[in-house]
This record gives sequence, C-alpha cells and structure tokens, in this order.
Amino acid sequence: MQTFNQIADFIRELNAGTTSLPVRYLAFAGCIVLSIVAAKLLHFIFREVIGNWTRKTKTRHDDQFIQATQTPIVWMLAVSGIYFSLRFLHLKPGMSFFLYRVYLGVMILLGLQLMLRATQILSEVLVSVINIKNIDYGDLLANLLRPLFKTILWIIAILMLMKNVFGINIGALLAGAGIVAMAIAFAAQNTIANIFGAVSLIVDRPFRIGDRIQIGDKDGVVETIGLRSTRLRSLDGTVWSIPNRTMTDTPIHNYSERPNFKEVFVITLNYNTTAENLRRGKEILHGILDKHPLFNEKQPPVITFSAMADYSLNLQAVCFFQTTDFGEFVKAKEEINFQILEKFGQANLDIAFPTQTICLEQSGK
Repeated sequence: MQTFNQIADFIRELNAGTTSLPVRYLAFAGCIVLSIVAAKLLHFIFREVIGNWTRKTKTRHDDQFIQATQTPIVWMLAVSGIYFSLRFLHLKPGMSFFLYRVYLGVMILLGLQLMLRATQILSEVLVSVINIKNIDYGDLLANLLRPLFKTILWIIAILMLMKNVFGINIGALLAGAGIVAMAIAFAAQNTIANIFGAVSLIVDRPFRIGDRIQIGDKDGVVETIGLRSTRLRSLDGTVWSIPNRTMTDTPIHNYSERPNFKEVFVITLNYNTTAENLRRGKEILHGILDKHPLFNEKQPPVITFSAMADYSLNLQAVCFFQTTDFGEFVKAKEEINFQILEKFGQANLDIAFPTQTICLEQSGK
C-alpha cells in the first residue's frame, strides 16, 4: 500500500512540475515505452486470445470484424499513451494546446477508420442474413445503406475536425448547408424518389431476381434491382429499365408467384351438331385432359357445354397447369391443341366459324 502511495505522490510531483528536468524526461520516455508495450499486448490479445475464440465459431464475420477493427483500436491506445506522456514535459500553453488539437484530429480520424471498417463488416453480415432467407435483396440493401452510412460518418468526422481541431464555428455552416441540401433535394427529387422506391421494394418484396413479372405493358424476367431502376428482359430478349418509382406506383403481376397457369379451351361446334355428338365431344376432351401429367386431382379439368352462342355450340374446358415454367406451359398447351384438332376431326365434329345469315325481303308493288 505504501508503494502505491509513493507512486501516486511521484506522479503528482511530475504533474506539478516540481521534479527535475531529467526525471521528467525519464518519465516521458518510460510512459512512451509503456504505451507501446500496452499496444503490443492489446494486439496480442486481439490476435491470439479473441482471434482463437472467434476462429472456433461457425461464422467468419466475427473473425473479419476483429481483424478489421484491431488496428485502429491499437493505434488509438498507443496515440493516447504518447499524448498523455507529453504532460510530464510541462510544455508551454500554446504548444500544449496545439498538441491537444493534433491529438483530437488523429483520434477522430482513427475513430472514423474504425467505424468505416465496422460498417463494411456489418453490411456483409446483413447481406448474408438476408440471403439466407432467400429474399434476394441483400446486395441491393447493402449498396443502398453502405454509401449512406459512409457519407454520414465522413460528414460527422469532418464537422468534428472543423470544430475541435480548426476551431471553426459550424453553426452558421450547418444552417447554410441545410439550405443547400434543400435545393439539391428539390433538383434531384426524381432520383430520391427512385431510391425510396428501392427501399419500398426491399420492404414489400413484390418479386425476386429471376421472377417473371408484368408491369403495365412490360412483361419479362427480373435481371437486376438497382438503386435507380429495375431491369426486365422480355421473352424476345428486349431489356427494359423501369424506374423504381414506377415499380412502386404501378400494379405488378408476378407470374412466378402463381402456383399454376390457368387456361380455358373453347371448342366451337356448328349448329348441325347433335346432343349426342356434343356428349361425344366432351368424352374426347376428357380422354385428352384427364390423364395429362400437368393436371392433378385437386384441380382437375372442368369440361362443360358452356353456351349456345350466336353461330356455335361451345364446349369449354377450364384447366390448371401445375407448373410455373412458362415454356413448359406453352408446350403442353400446344400439344393439347393438336390433339383436339386431330381427334375432333376423326370424330367428324366440325369446328364452327363466324357466320351470318342475311334475309332480304322484297316489298310488293
């Protein structure tokens, strides 16, 4: 206990400047050496102790976080030790104030580096979590938030440097910056609307990359979702870039979210067809559709004599193709059409076409 009291008394004498100059220089050098040793020890703890623990976990993000942040933290400790060791030299007030501002500037820049590195790792963690949930918006969200956070961090660091290091009054500067920001926001309102549209797509998730969607008269597969626009590629290869603001304001038909494709086959027979032949036509349709591999028992084809139209007797088959592949649906639909044409022809069931009967009446003289 007495030893600690002696050390405390010695430090108080150093701070008060009552000790001799050689002793103060010796204390200054010893404090620097102690700061370097403490920094090396902290670096060893990060690398060997915490690093060994994080390497045993399943995720790699904690290893990346420790590796990215250890350098600025170690340097902050070393710089702080060196700065506080200067107090033992009892420098002139002007020099002390100058060194204090330099110290603040270095610490602000190291803190900025620490936050930027941490933001990079946290954004990668966010992307991996989102992709695990199969949302496909991880990269978009990271590309949106990463530059935003970096810009905010740089602005905060610059303002702190201006106020604490250069002694600039930032109150009037902030007021002027607010007016400039309002002018920029007004000029770039379309860009800002598209960015908020991207945020809305992230939150609502109306589609994913690879989905086939229809928005307005545009029909295609989603290729990319950017901050400003979303790209669709149509079936014929045409690429459309649609602003995200439009994507959020227009109804979206997502074909890929449908559990099946619905198709209504209407076979028009002429009025010479008898009721017996209509029943025969229904049997033919049942033979074509009932055992088709793309239909199931929960939603079987519904075949009816649906209407006696203006020029035809209509047989209708409502079918639900159990596939989300548009190419497979089109191919199956074509195959069914060929079978209907062939088998109705073999049964001598004539397909009707639009006809009109015009009666001319001649008035008597």
